[in-house]
Amino acid sequence: VGIGVNMVSHPDETQTTYSTTNLKILGEIDNNEFLKQYLRNFDKNYMMCLNDFTLIKEKWLGYAARLNEKIKVKCKEIVDEGIFRGIDEQGFLLLEQDNKQVKISVAEVFF
Repeated sequence: VGIGVNMVSHPDETQTTYSTTNLKILGEIDNNEFLKQYLRNFDKNYMMCLNDFTLIKEKWLGYAARLNEKIKVKCKEIVDEGIFRGIDEQGFLLLEQDNKQVKISVAEVFF
């Protein structure tokens, strides 16, 4: 899992296929305060996940990009395409291919 937060600058949108921004547009950001808030929220979401995965799953799906749209997934050197249908109760990505649902445990996702 990779997490990146643009604190001061961000990639030029001509270099990406998605919108970019940074936190500095909100004003000066204290790195230590950001980290405290981030970890507090991470812990809250982690506890939610441990207690009832359905809650965190629904929250996650509310932010999921390209839900019900065609995506590509790459595992090792194999690239597959399908419709992104969400995640299951174990967190597997659900990819619809030829009217069948395939569970993906590990892959890079491309839009």
